[in-house]
Amino acid sequence: MDAGRIEPVSTTRWPAEWEPKDALLLTWPENRETWPGERLKRVEAVYVELLRTMASRQRVLCLVSSAVVGEYADRLVRQSIDLGTSLDLEWIVMPTNDLWVRDYGPIGVLEGDQPVWLDWTYNAWGGKYPPFDLDHAIPKTLAGSLDVTVQSYETVLEGGAIEGNGDGLLLTTKAVLQSPARNPGVSQHRLDQILQEAFGVSHVCWFDAGLKGDDTDGHVDDFARFVRKDVVLMAQDTPGGPNEQVLRENKETLTRFGQDLRVQQGFDLNIIDLPMPRCEIEGTTVDGSSIVPASYANFVFGDNTVYLPLYDPKTDREAIAIFQDILPELEIVGIQCHDLVWGQGSIHCVTQNLIGLSE
Repeated sequence: MDAGRIEPVSTTRWPAEWEPKDALLLTWPENRETWPGERLKRVEAVYVELLRTMASRQRVLCLVSSAVVGEYADRLVRQSIDLGTSLDLEWIVMPTNDLWVRDYGPIGVLEGDQPVWLDWTYNAWGGKYPPFDLDHAIPKTLAGSLDVTVQSYETVLEGGAIEGNGDGLLLTTKAVLQSPARNPGVSQHRLDQILQEAFGVSHVCWFDAGLKGDDTDGHVDDFARFVRKDVVLMAQDTPGGPNEQVLRENKETLTRFGQDLRVQQGFDLNIIDLPMPRCEIEGTTVDGSSIVPASYANFVFGDNTVYLPLYDPKTDREAIAIFQDILPELEIVGIQCHDLVWGQGSIHCVTQNLIGLSE
């Protein structure tokens, strides 16, 4: 079954990403295994643009390994802004293993009107990239420092592996959550129950797999994203492209899921195609891949803003136009992410939404 129907027993709700948030959380790049040689400087330049752009529009927190690194990073960001420009940017000294905070950071839900951070077990995508102990500790450590209630789960789950509409629907992939390296022996039915309890969802759409070149095994935030509670942007590759077949199959899965929703609830789910940029690269990534998961689906909602990753002028303009058409009330801000996606992730992968913060 593509759609899992679960009887609601939870009072918890996972807000949609376009709903109000208190801040965006990022982690400054420092891991030289992920970013060897001159790659570190190149991704630092992307982060300067990310932090400059985001913190000029909303509150941003950024984790660094030390005060010295924080001073260095702050100096780079401040040098990039015009005199008189204000940034709502706070550096938090909290060591990490890597920068993929979407996956190991806290996921905020509402229990009634009370915010709670969910702390899932994190093992670096099935143990691919040890060590990961510092990343795994971030939700509890950060919650303790910011005085936020936290709820821990033994289930292995990364933030990029799930996508929700804030109103009972959740998308995910079997290749990730049902991976033996993550949750061995845990059935899809049991995972449905865990997702329902934790996020308050009533229907789960299970895709089989994700993009080629995605070393997470196929995170859903690279190909299918809600932009309204009844609208999903679904990446579709060009004929002959490396992701043509898997994305065609995923669209078929989502279409069947939508048909089930129409029958069960009279709910119409609208699917809008999103182009794929070129994802073949010269040379290879650190894990030997010649393909990266470049995708416009890996965008982030900010305050009255969409931060959209850009990769290729040939497809960037089309992607921007789609977002402008669907979300005319929001500012679409493009950020060049060619050097970020070389590390096999993009803007959504390196940010996490925070709720429950005091002023």
